[in-house]
Amino acid sequence: INGGSGGSTYNATLNGTAAIVSGGIGGNALSLPSSTAVLTPNTAIPVLVGGSAHLSTESAWFDNLNASALTRYLFGSASGDSEALLTSGSGYTLGDQATGAHSTGINLSAYATGWHQLTVVQNEVAFNTTFYLDGQPIATIANSFSYNSFNAFGNIVSGGQPFAQQIDDVYVYNNQALTAAQVQQLYDSVLNGSLPSSTAVQISSGATLDLSGNNQQIGSLSGVAGSNVLLESGSLTVGSNNTPTTFSGVISGTGSLAKTGNATLTLAGPNTYSGGTTISGGTLIASNISAIGSGAVTVNAGAKLQFANTFHGTLVVPSFTVQSSGTADLGKTDLVINYNSSNPYAATLASIKSAYDLGKWDGTGIRSSALGTGMSLGIYDNRINTQSALDGISADSTEILIKYTWLGDANCDGVVNTADFSAISATGTTWQTGDFNYDGKVNADDYSLFMLGAAESGGANISTTLPEPSALLTFACGTLLADAMRKRRRESSQ
Repeated sequence: INGGSGGSTYNATLNGTAAIVSGGIGGNALSLPSSTAVLTPNTAIPVLVGGSAHLSTESAWFDNLNASALTRYLFGSASGDSEALLTSGSGYTLGDQATGAHSTGINLSAYATGWHQLTVVQNEVAFNTTFYLDGQPIATIANSFSYNSFNAFGNIVSGGQPFAQQIDDVYVYNNQALTAAQVQQLYDSVLNGSLPSSTAVQISSGATLDLSGNNQQIGSLSGVAGSNVLLESGSLTVGSNNTPTTFSGVISGTGSLAKTGNATLTLAGPNTYSGGTTISGGTLIASNISAIGSGAVTVNAGAKLQFANTFHGTLVVPSFTVQSSGTADLGKTDLVINYNSSNPYAATLASIKSAYDLGKWDGTGIRSSALGTGMSLGIYDNRINTQSALDGISADSTEILIKYTWLGDANCDGVVNTADFSAISATGTTWQTGDFNYDGKVNADDYSLFMLGAAESGGANISTTLPEPSALLTFACGTLLADAMRKRRRESSQ
């Protein structure tokens, strides 16, 4: 149920012999086998919203028109009016009823069997109603508009006959008279197995949006825990209606997800999709470590990926690309790039340097808003001094680790200790060799940052609760500082 820019959800009741059956145009269908069969929303659906003129669009697919000689209703109001019906005693003549019956003069006998779409656009400003069959206009009639809401689909509540034996893919756009082009798009979207690109999709617990491997663009995505999106091999593009939403369900499959528009999409579920994530507009918030799946990640210019600061974990992806003026805020997340082609170290380092901004970490690029005093993002290229595991994950020489850690943690194991101090080199140019301020060289500034990280950490791992400073800490820092001064003198004399 769409008010022009978003969607609303209504619960409804199957009455009489009405039932949900398989074999619909897009999955299941509403079966209406007898005069008692009708689907009634528990709350009437408004047609007139926030104005004095009726502007609305109703659309439904139908199969097997009812051959009764009585009036047969597709949409019903409490007064017994209907925006679409087959008139009594006329075979399959299409019309409506609003302060009296009106006939289009169009006979639908050629469309009595097989799935077809009927769309009715009500425009009180123009004082007419236009009927579309399978996306094409077939009739326009002048009439009045006596009802403000619908309370039945497929029939009226009592005393009527169903329009057809089955209906499916019912859309109601209240306060919006669709244009001819939009009606055609609505028709094409079902034939192509997709929804209109501006659709606001809201998924309830236990329900699934199944792309069946198709590519789909929608306006927005929202859903509670227990809801699902099944991509299979398809791609889902979200965000064209610029509405902030949260999806707490699970996105699965080998397909991909793309975020567009200027609003914020929050992914809060344990997603398992593997085809990759692209953020091309607005902000995508990942509320847990698996929120963006396990595929390649791309943040395009002007867009932002934000990991919530409420968790600390390790994300492993095959590639992680942040374009110029794009931002990836890792929060407390560690990132392992397990690349299979060319080494992305240089581009990744450049992105970190772009965000560093003299330690303020407020530039575009790869950064973290969770950093406190003595903390930083470190980068470790496992081609150099290859470790068998990075962040507790089995590794070889084709991995890069970006670590939420302490200043001075040269080997990116989360702890500042003598192993890190030993790795510092006066000729170093990387984090691994002591360049802790990302200026391409190692000097007294880097030794100072090392000491700051050592003092703030107190020897604790970054992933644990920080201990209070103690006399032991003061002694340890003093020892490291003395060692640092001796090491600098030796290196400068060589």
